Amino acid sequence: MIQTSLFRTAGFHYAAWSALVFGLSAMILGVFVYYSVRENMEQQLQDNITAETAQLLGDYGDQGIEELRHDIRERIERNPTPRLFYTLENAEGDTVFDRLPLASKDGWSKLALSGRSDRLMLTTTLDDGFRLGVAADTRSIVQLGQGLRQTILIALAGMLLLSVLSGLLVSWRFLNRVDQFKRTAEKVGAGALTERIPLDEVGDDFDQLALAINRMLDRIEQLMNDVRYVSVGIAHDLRTPLGTLRQRLERLATLQATDEAREASEEALKVLDETMKTFSALLTIGELDSGSATLGFESIDLSALFETLMDAYGPIAEERQVRLDCEVQGQVRMTGDRQLIMQLFTNLLDNAFSHNDGRFSLSLQTYQTDTGIEVVVADTGKGVPRSAFTEVLKPFHRLDASRHTPGTGLGLSLAASIAARHGARMVLEDNAPGLRVTVSFLTQLGGRAH
Repeated sequence: MIQTSLFRTAGFHYAAWSALVFGLSAMILGVFVYYSVRENMEQQLQDNITAETAQLLGDYGDQGIEELRHDIRERIERNPTPRLFYTLENAEGDTVFDRLPLASKDGWSKLALSGRSDRLMLTTTLDDGFRLGVAADTRSIVQLGQGLRQTILIALAGMLLLSVLSGLLVSWRFLNRVDQFKRTAEKVGAGALTERIPLDEVGDDFDQLALAINRMLDRIEQLMNDVRYVSVGIAHDLRTPLGTLRQRLERLATLQATDEAREASEEALKVLDETMKTFSALLTIGELDSGSATLGFESIDLSALFETLMDAYGPIAEERQVRLDCEVQGQVRMTGDRQLIMQLFTNLLDNAFSHNDGRFSLSLQTYQTDTGIEVVVADTGKGVPRSAFTEVLKPFHRLDASRHTPGTGLGLSLAASIAARHGARMVLEDNAPGLRVTVSFLTQLGGRAH
């Protein structure tokens, strides 16, 4: 998986293309150098042959064919090896000295010999039907060409290898930095607003981008804290005057002379109670999300807790003709804040009763798994669209956009905050029909929920 990701990175692609272009450029340069050196050496051989032929022709012009033979013989005896090769052919086609076959026409030719290197030859026609050939062995050119080709190939292979290794190194570093950005983004997206992208302190483009993103995250965290502070502050500051208002309404209800006035006061008290309940939920969510809430952890017997819930909701289910089931596998215990855990499952049951009309079934099931404790609250009611699973966990979000149905849209949000504060994971699923909410508590030895 890591290798696949590495080879698919843009950095590796750029490095691979750069290595390819560099390799082709080096290959073209090598070919150019090879043929340039080969042509230069061949030109040097031609110059030597031309100079030797000119001297021989000068002697031939001064003293005739016998002097030419004498000069060639001296050259052969004086330079046994390495030397130039000489061939003198008469009109009848007989040859002397090195007896190389001469080309049919005067000028330059290349003679291929079996088992030996080629000869570069200059052929010249003399008087009386004689022809002179002066040649040089091209072995040095062949050997240099072979060595040069081998050197170029080794250098090219080394350069390509270094290019690939450098590409892998650059891509590996590029991928690591991208992974750091990705991991930070995922943590921030999951709610960890304090996470920041680490810096390499090298001042490169990645560091500049990380600094810009970290400044943005600082601003987002500050804005979220401001919003949370305002929400909690409003809820906290209004709770006292609302409590005082409730006491006065209660007193006013006892002083009312008519039943109609007392009924109106009681309705006002119900509205006020709902308002205070909303402020209390907001305050609890803010404290849980900010981590400022002090939790009283203790050992909780979920079997006993759910028995209490069944006693409380049994009459409501019977009245509304709702089938209410509870299933607990054995004695399941966990560590947590009893009041908040009770609030969590109360909110889930309230949500099911509040948003479903008519007859439906509601079940509360608890399982002991290999990794912890899993609690499932499922109903067969109207359910929630899959596209809204994430949205309904946000404060004040309701499927009824017109808000004609009772509720504040804080029940599931508060349940999710309580679950998160206990290190649990709350997941919404389609129960087909209805809604299925699974709360998974991770446990360690001793049944702790953290």
